[in-house]
Amino acid sequence: MIKDELIKLIQNLRRGDELEKSKKLFFKEVEINAEKWCNELTLRWLISVIDTYADHGTEIEKSNALIVSTFANLIKIGDTSLLLTRPDDSMLPRLLKDVVFLYDEINSLRIAKDDMPNVLFHRISDVMKQTPAIELYFEEIKSRFRENSKMLKISQYNPQFWDKIFFEDRRHFKMSQNVDR
Repeated sequence: MIKDELIKLIQNLRRGDELEKSKKLFFKEVEINAEKWCNELTLRWLISVIDTYADHGTEIEKSNALIVSTFANLIKIGDTSLLLTRPDDSMLPRLLKDVVFLYDEINSLRIAKDDMPNVLFHRISDVMKQTPAIELYFEEIKSRFRENSKMLKISQYNPQFWDKIFFEDRRHFKMSQNVDR
């Protein structure tokens, strides 16, 4: 199958055209050839593959695809926000060592030390193992954002921390043993 044919399947599914036939062809193609599509599709179409899982997959595929889609859309919103606000670097020294109060008991990330990304990606990694094709697409989408996102450039301030957390295997992370159930 060529790229244009896969895109046509995605468009058919969005429009409800030849729904059952398109679903069958789509899922067969994106699962058997996941590595090919991760290498050939633009980020826009990788996200469209994931959104199609979210709309038409099994319950676990829908759940995991929604996680990936949410991640991608949050990065897109963040990057858009950066374009609109064009902040200067005056807050950077503070964010490297401290947090900034935002609202309603929410603080900014402490860029050099915050463990929120570690916890988040550990949780995502655990559920993605149930859907190997979606996991592969998620890893490729993260990789593309890493290369292109202005928002994720904050990793330059503490690369050994952010790169390990965000882009390497998170199996080293241990959940707290002090959680009451």
